[in-house]
Amino acid sequence: HVQNKNGTKIALKDICKKNECLGIYFSAHWCSPCRNFTPTFGKTYGDWSKKGRSLKIIFVSLDKDRESFDEYYRSMHDEWFAIPFNENDRRKDVNMRLNDNRSIPFLMFINAENGEIN
Repeated sequence: HVQNKNGTKIALKDICKKNECLGIYFSAHWCSPCRNFTPTFGKTYGDWSKKGRSLKIIFVSLDKDRESFDEYYRSMHDEWFAIPFNENDRRKDVNMRLNDNRSIPFLMFINAENGEIN
């Protein structure tokens, strides 16, 4: 599951049913390049949405405190989801397994139907 901006938990399988692709966005409030990239990416995502692209973004935070996570997540596009901050072990696990770049910001795309990394 992931959460939306209201904190409501949503099953990942439900998001995958309605979208062709998932973007996994690894980022953190303390990271200056991330804070520079996020607004640009948010605008691009908005443009894609207007064109009918079937895509959702899941934010994986590398923030170390709730206040930073909350402030940064609030600044992101309203349609983006996040792994909840209180699921620290899960956020770390996803980062270790999927962020083979080992730096942020890092954005990857996954085929929502079969899980293949694009």
